[in-house]
Amino acid sequence: MKKSSFAKDSLVLGVGTLISGLIPVIGAVFLMKLYSPEAYGQLSVFISYYFVLSTFSTGRYEQSIILPETWQEGARLTWTAIGISFLVNLLFLFVLLILPAAIKTKIALEALGNYQYLIPLCSFLYATSQSLFYYANRSKNYKLMSFGKMANNFGQVGFQITFAVLKVSFAGLIIGRLAGRVFGVVTYIRASGAIFQKQVFNFVEIKNTVSR
Repeated sequence: MKKSSFAKDSLVLGVGTLISGLIPVIGAVFLMKLYSPEAYGQLSVFISYYFVLSTFSTGRYEQSIILPETWQEGARLTWTAIGISFLVNLLFLFVLLILPAAIKTKIALEALGNYQYLIPLCSFLYATSQSLFYYANRSKNYKLMSFGKMANNFGQVGFQITFAVLKVSFAGLIIGRLAGRVFGVVTYIRASGAIFQKQVFNFVEIKNTVSR
């Protein structure tokens, strides 16, 4: 890679990371006045659960996306990570549905009310965005990596402020978080058309790639 190209790519990724990091910081100035400490306490419980769940829900296959020599194998690993995450989060949703209320109270889930059932969805969206982020990294699509982060944080803060103005209270923090994840995933998918090509969906090759 030429030095000029490397510098340009680093600048694009650095600026995108900086802007995406500033969005929630600036948004917090307004959000702290719009939401109560109790609402933030509930949000922290929600975040803790979905973040921990998303961390292992992919089987960590997303970190291997950049390793294969061909883009086809990278795309197959991307779908593998997303598929495993879907199954793990579906299982977690089932556990939530059958878990006794007494246990949920002890582990702080009951405090979230019906919003606890959005944990698997948010976890899946986060895991999917991370998998697509690594695929964008493999493709050296640094603009996409930057725009994906910015879309996520802009959507999140924008919806949280909007729902606060509409007096939706705690639900606004959760739905805003989900909206941000959706924005990020959609941004990645729209620019990652290669992973949808037919040659990627060869299940024998997917199995061989995963085994390697």
